[in-house]
Amino acid sequence: MLTGIRLGRGVRLTTMILAALALCLGVVLGSAAFSAQATETPAPTPAPTDSGDFTTTYTIGGILRDGDTLVEGAEITVEGSGFSETATTDDTGRWSVVVPGKGDYTVTLDADTLPDGVTLRDPDRDTAEVAATEWQTNTITRSFPLGVDTRQTTGFFEQFLQRLAAGLNFGLLIALAAIGITLIFGTTGLNNFAHGEMVTFGAIIAWIVAVILGINIFVAMLIALVLGGVFGYLQDWLLWKPLRRKGVRLVQAMIVSIGLAIALRYLYLFFIGGDTKTMSVGLSDAVVLGPVRITTGSILSMVITATFPGVAAMPAGCGVKA
Repeated sequence: MLTGIRLGRGVRLTTMILAALALCLGVVLGSAAFSAQATETPAPTPAPTDSGDFTTTYTIGGILRDGDTLVEGAEITVEGSGFSETATTDDTGRWSVVVPGKGDYTVTLDADTLPDGVTLRDPDRDTAEVAATEWQTNTITRSFPLGVDTRQTTGFFEQFLQRLAAGLNFGLLIALAAIGITLIFGTTGLNNFAHGEMVTFGAIIAWIVAVILGINIFVAMLIALVLGGVFGYLQDWLLWKPLRRKGVRLVQAMIVSIGLAIALRYLYLFFIGGDTKTMSVGLSDAVVLGPVRITTGSILSMVITATFPGVAAMPAGCGVKA
């Protein structure tokens, strides 16, 4: 019996020694192969050729447009470093010249080839320069403004008033939502992290009723107000009241409101989508008040927010009593 045990141990010891020798041999052979491979001279990489692929083709081009009209048949010449080639705009107003490589070029529009009635906006700007340092990509674009400049410029004072009106409109909407969350915190001590989703619920209902169902926007507002209150009552009955009975504290209630916000947010994304919804319901007509341009819907929103802030904010916080 003892002899069998000793033989078994001897076999295991012999196996371990052979495995160690095989491992050492493998390491030595692998190192030798790696060294031989490292000393080999790598094969030379073929030099790129100008075969016309996108990596070696450099172009200068653009589009000629007179207002909304595409200009066809105009000639543009590209010159530089002994190179010269002329391109003609096609029916889409596009032109393009393939140049030998990166470098300095002069692009010239032949004003005599422009159609009748089409002229350069600035007659002295019929040439444009391309510098060698501009070649960050394989294509350089140059344009030549045509016709009369119809762009309208706005002074600082007009821009200030326009942006002031837009900022006031947006600020009142934020203040409206802030009133609702303040009412909740003041009466319950709870920071309701789902308040934004509650406000969004009213907006979604108004959009569905006014846009999808085609009901008058003012009726849609009343329906959104009523359904907002119903949603708050159901939320309190199904969620917050059972938590109050179990003695849930404010910290745990805030965590629950975070979960409610996430759940509602993804429900909205799943059923409604995350893109911007427009409400073309007759309140998009522009009203011009001096330099300020504002829609009738924005005016109505600002008046309601400034006149009835408490009443308007109540549906956003209905039912949250945790």
